[in-house]
Amino acid sequence: MEPRPVKKITLDFLRWIIGERDAAAIRSAVDEIIRCGGTEFQWFLKPVLDAVEIVVTGDTGLYHTRLQPEERVIVARIVRSIGGGGPV
Repeated sequence: MEPRPVKKITLDFLRWIIGERDAAAIRSAVDEIIRCGGTEFQWFLKPVLDAVEIVVTGDTGLYHTRLQPEERVIVARIVRSIGGGGPV
């Protein structure tokens, strides 16, 4: 399968699992995707991993210490979705 369809399928799956609002399941799924897909997926899924860490730790300071300004909006949106605040 070509990279573009694989990323789309992966993104659709992640939207679904984030909608389930289970941080442990999301983290497990992302870890497995990275294990199977390699570093390309690690960079692609970094915002999801960052969001899960913020949700699990409750440390919103990570927005400012770990993320670039352009990443903050994306990660905040994922955090809200995991917490039940809206769609990804």
